[in-house]
Amino acid sequence: MSEQQPWQPPGGTPAPQGRPQYGQPPQGQQPYGQAPSPGPAYGAAPPAPGRAPTQVRVAGILLLVQIVLGDISTIVFLPSTYRRMLAQQPAQPGVDPQLMQTLVTAVMAATIVISLIWLVAWVLFVVKAWQGRNWARVVLTVFLAVSLVSVVFTPFAYAQETVSRAQLPFAVVGLAIAVVVLLLFWRQPAKGWYEANSAYKQATGTYPRR
Repeated sequence: MSEQQPWQPPGGTPAPQGRPQYGQPPQGQQPYGQAPSPGPAYGAAPPAPGRAPTQVRVAGILLLVQIVLGDISTIVFLPSTYRRMLAQQPAQPGVDPQLMQTLVTAVMAATIVISLIWLVAWVLFVVKAWQGRNWARVVLTVFLAVSLVSVVFTPFAYAQETVSRAQLPFAVVGLAIAVVVLLLFWRQPAKGWYEANSAYKQATGTYPRR
């Protein structure tokens, strides 16, 4: 049996070149029933940033030192501060001194509890800042800015003797730490590292695991 020739139109004119035969897909297309080959990935996530640079780690350590020194200053000097403030108040007729002492003790206890809670929150923000969370860096910056503004009122407190002069070294160290940490947080390479973490979070929906 002779090999069957492809069909040709009447007159012997061959089929136009490039026209697919019956059952064949158009030129340049995938065969019928086959999935198209995958193309290059579009909008691929940026590479995950590495570990925190040295500046960020040093800034976190300094912040922990600052909050620990602040709590020590509060616990050590708070009783004498309240006693001094109470002694400066004129005696009120009809007010039981024992009741006033009880109120002062309750206020001191509440202040110490708040300081310890503040310590835990501070440590949490520092850990998140170490992990590249830009929001934690912003929160810590706001706290440091408030502490710098409060320094303006420190001389008035010393002048009125509502704050012990022994607390002055703690205040000076805290001020120096606040300035150094702000510089470390908002200069390179820390600034670029936080921006890279934010870009990775925006592209993938999550922060890189560390």
